[in-house]
Amino acid sequence: MTQIAGLKFELLNHINYGNACSIPDYEIGFNPIIKVENIEKNKFIVSICNYLPEILFPIKDTPSSSFPIKESQIYIQYNGITSVQTQIPTTNPDSTIICRDFNLIYDSKEPNPESFCFHSIVFEYSFEETDALNAEAIIVKDENLDPETSRGTVSTPANPTT
Repeated sequence: MTQIAGLKFELLNHINYGNACSIPDYEIGFNPIIKVENIEKNKFIVSICNYLPEILFPIKDTPSSSFPIKESQIYIQYNGITSVQTQIPTTNPDSTIICRDFNLIYDSKEPNPESFCFHSIVFEYSFEETDALNAEAIIVKDENLDPETSRGTVSTPANPTT
């Protein structure tokens, strides 16, 4: 278990379905598919599905505020709370939603990879009420360290209580 900024994180599962497919990058979804489930008060399970390049390189320096998914190759980084403009219904007059902000970090040196593998990542996070700010949703961004790219998805639990 890893503790970052008052939250406790635990990796529950990571599956690389292998069988790399030669798929043009324009046919790969630009955003990770995510689901967040509120399993009990202040305890959530996050599921992430994403295509990552088949060839990943070791990340030399562990990203700050992160925990490993696949040691030295894939990390989840927690960036704290952020406000995101969205079309998700919200009570905020400026159409923003308060999110826990995560990056899925990996390193693919290929500028235009041709083969991808499908990954499923499941982790749990929890917190004590006094240790963390409230959030209505999460955002997960895909971050390839080389070349630097970014993409992301916002998702809310069915009954947001964070």
